[in-house]
Amino acid sequence: MVDLKTINFTISKKSSGVGRKGEVGELFYYESSGRVNFDKWKARKEAPQKSVWVEIAHFMPKKYGNSNEFLSDLERCLNVNLKTKTDIYGVKTADRDNVPDDWVELKTHFIKAVENYKKEKNDVFRAFCKYWKLNGFWASFITQSVRASTIYPPFKKVHQEYNLFSKNVSELEFIEQCCNRLGIEFYKEQEVPEITKLKKDIPLLTAFDNSYIEYPKLHERITELL
Repeated sequence: MVDLKTINFTISKKSSGVGRKGEVGELFYYESSGRVNFDKWKARKEAPQKSVWVEIAHFMPKKYGNSNEFLSDLERCLNVNLKTKTDIYGVKTADRDNVPDDWVELKTHFIKAVENYKKEKNDVFRAFCKYWKLNGFWASFITQSVRASTIYPPFKKVHQEYNLFSKNVSELEFIEQCCNRLGIEFYKEQEVPEITKLKKDIPLLTAFDNSYIEYPKLHERITELL
């Protein structure tokens, strides 16, 4: 733990106004469970080294949409989805230049956590890149359970990948949403080679690239064609 009396926050405190505005030189710990803005930020006298911080004003982050709700989403994404234990500290604008050098601003910390997630769960992430934008027709084609590998043998691997994607899609979708709100590119769409080849073998199937409707009988007809 770092005692704030031993670092740059040891400046004379000045009242910043009446009510619950806080004081210059104070550090605040974010608690998303608070019901109103000033209840979400608790004054602290010490903090761990290499803490994650945001600049705050009026008990709200100056960035991040000026919204504690968005901050709560990022905190949940880091701790739950990205499996990165994270506590967030708020620093008032007047103290911004006094932040210790080893502290990390929230967006920088979030980007690093996403990069680590992609490395540690590479198979899941690659499946997301392939299947996140897949339309209803092809999703239905793939999800015909064991029949998918019977329809087209190379689809056995596709079916396994799609199952992996389906099990993790909620987790990945929330990460992608948070990245989008931060202006971070989370992924780049990738083709599914097996689908590309199948459309090359049966050009008529390209007509369904924008279809979100299932055609069970058409799937059966494809079985006959193959």
